Amino acid sequence: MTTTRGGPAPSGTRPRLAVQFWVDLTSTECYVGKRRLEEAVGAFEHPAEVEVRYRSVQLPDAPASPEALAAAREEGLPLDPGTVQPAATFDAHRTVQLARGMGGPALQSAVLERLFRAHFGEGRSLADHEALQRLGAEAGLDERRLAAVLAGEQYVRDVQEDEDAAAALGIATVPWVRVNEGQERVGLQTTETYLEQLQAAWHDLGR
Repeated sequence: MTTTRGGPAPSGTRPRLAVQFWVDLTSTECYVGKRRLEEAVGAFEHPAEVEVRYRSVQLPDAPASPEALAAAREEGLPLDPGTVQPAATFDAHRTVQLARGMGGPALQSAVLERLFRAHFGEGRSLADHEALQRLGAEAGLDERRLAAVLAGEQYVRDVQEDEDAAAALGIATVPWVRVNEGQERVGLQTTETYLEQLQAAWHDLGR
């Protein structure tokens, strides 16, 4: 059960703010954006009414901007650019999709966080199945279940559908964050900007 500062969320209800966060696993901006969005949700007046879904997109590799690197260090994120390994991330995205399927938003967030830390701070390859199995297990996934998924075709369609949706929306810069059916923010944002986005979407519910 999700708990807020005002008590537990009512049983059987769905959060009223649905956040979609299109994430590229090799984007420093997305690593920073995830942390700042979490901080914004924690500062929001109704955190139990927020559900974040991380959706898959793979954009052409680009070096992190000085602004993104500075933001990552400001957030205290593990970052060692010299050890980062370029990698095809389709199966890593399938791992993130599996996490949501098995454990919902909380497990998806935990697995994504572990993959980010491995990629940006530990020099781990997100294309290596054995590495993905270990990292997924460390974040709470069942290692055998993950191994079976990686050996087969499960969650391929989920990743492809997310990427098709990203193409339809014209997403070329990440993170790309939408709350409900409006209130979009693109690129590197501050925690305060995400908080304002949530507050504006909450205000729209009362119109």
